[in-house]
Order: sequence, then C-alpha cells, then structure tokens
Amino acid sequence: MVYNAESGRTMMTAALSYDDGKTWPYSITLYTSYTTYPDVSTVTVDGVEQIHVVFDRDRYNYGRVYHGIFTEDYIKEHSGETIERSTLDRVTSIK
Repeated sequence: MVYNAESGRTMMTAALSYDDGKTWPYSITLYTSYTTYPDVSTVTVDGVEQIHVVFDRDRYNYGRVYHGIFTEDYIKEHSGETIERSTLDRVTSIK
C-alpha cells in the first residue's frame, strides 16, 4: 500500500502487509513534503516484481512529477527509513 501517513497529504509511505492488511510490519517513507495521491502498479521484469509509484508535488507552483521503482525486498531492507530524494526520478515538469 502507498499512502500519505500524515494529514495534509504529507509523508508519502510505502508499506507491506502479508496478512491481508491486519499488520504492516515494513514501511519506507518516499517523500516527506506535500504530495498528491499516488498511483501504484506492479510490473515483473526479468522475473522480479517491481513496485512503481507515481505522484506529483505542488502542481500549481513547483510542478514536478516523481516516479519511484522499488521491490518488496528493498522496502524490507530499508524499513523505517526515509529514502533519499535522488532515489525518485523526476519525470517532468508539469508547467
């Protein structure tokens, strides 16, 4: 699941559950500032399932679209961390 962990659409977080959402033992923070709601999909590349997350930030002023690609193993290995912003690709400027 990818969601804003705090009110005001901040703390974009990716979390994993292996018991139908009863618990979420692994999570990473993708972005700490204000963002819109994310779009998420999974893609299998060379037998590895990738999690793709796309969201934008401040579309009316700053205007950036970000794309992150992660695996479940990455989330497990970095659980509790805020990832480096450079891990996210800036796809384009909205303006």
